[in-house]
Amino acid sequence: MDLIEKDKELEQIINYYKEMGLPLDQPTIIELLREIQELYDCVPFPIQEKICNELEISKAIISIIMKRFPSLKESSYKHRILVCKGSSCGSKKSGELLAILEKKLNIRAGETTSDGKFYLNTQYCFKACGKGPNVMIDDRLFHHVTIEQLEQLLQKYD
Repeated sequence: MDLIEKDKELEQIINYYKEMGLPLDQPTIIELLREIQELYDCVPFPIQEKICNELEISKAIISIIMKRFPSLKESSYKHRILVCKGSSCGSKKSGELLAILEKKLNIRAGETTSDGKFYLNTQYCFKACGKGPNVMIDDRLFHHVTIEQLEQLLQKYD
């Protein structure tokens, strides 16, 4: 499907939800975002702004939903890397792991690499404090991650 067809489909989706009556409730907004993600493989920020304007949805609500549902993503990427920033993992040098990842991938937390391979971000806690520092790649949690292991993981997922 080319970009023009996707834009037409987006308009149809927005009009469908507009006809439901405004304001939309949270479960309906989530379903809307999932439909858009099916169309574009993500929910890009410009499209988030468009639905906010056309469907009278607060940008804050969209932002909260995007953060709360990890299956929703703002950009298309192959692998998602999350580094724990909780106090226990932080005391075990998770900040150093994050800095290494930012340097190695040439991005900052919250960004996607230019080739679309990796999205890097942080999460407050994975509830595995005794096994930190913890890093999650896609849906797999890695414990006691060292700098050397980080290099191996990147190669595995590259």
